[in-house]
This record gives sequence, C-alpha cells and structure tokens, in this order.
Amino acid sequence: MHRTPPQKCLILAGDAGIADQIASMLEICRWQTNVVHSDLLAYDHIQEESFDTVIADIDTADLGGLAVLAFCHHRYPQIATYAIARPDDEYGKRMAREAGGCRGYFHLYDREPEG
Repeated sequence: MHRTPPQKCLILAGDAGIADQIASMLEICRWQTNVVHSDLLAYDHIQEESFDTVIADIDTADLGGLAVLAFCHHRYPQIATYAIARPDDEYGKRMAREAGGCRGYFHLYDREPEG
C-alpha cells in the first residue's frame, strides 16, 4: 500500500486560539502544521521550509497576512493559499483572491455562550 506524505501547512494568525482551532482540524487529517504569530516569522519559514499550504489571517491589520499570501502566490505559486477572514469582509476576501491567489477562506464566528 502506497501512502502519500502528509501535507505541510503554515498558519499565520494573530490570535493563538484561532490558530490552534485550524491546526487541530488539519492535524486530525494528519497534516503537519506550523503556527506563527508574526509576518516576519512567516516569511522566514516559507523561505526555509517547503510548505504545501499557507493559511494567513487577513483580518488583523498589523499582521500582514494579505502580503504573506501575495508573496506566496507570486514567489512560490505551488503553495496553496487560504485566508482567515470575517464572513462579511468582501473587500478583504477579494483582495486575497486577486493579490494572493487565495483558494478559499476560513470564516470564524464567535461562539454563543452555552447555557
């Protein structure tokens, strides 16, 4: 039986909880994940390692997620890019698609308190 190697993913997110949620979902599917909370670290990892996918937060303004997606799209077109965005951020999602070659989005909602 031939096994394909696990996918390798870099996650750039300003919020550790969001990054952990996405990483947990991917790890269930046996993906290898690497989480960073700085665009500078993201650039370093992208240039030093080989990733199949980069997921970047485009909602946190000072994080530079959109620029990281654009960097991947233009410099490493073999890397699939996805954005973490608010569901109602049509402008941000359009920019991620056009500038960053974004293939899809993670829409994260605040959970309603249980009770």
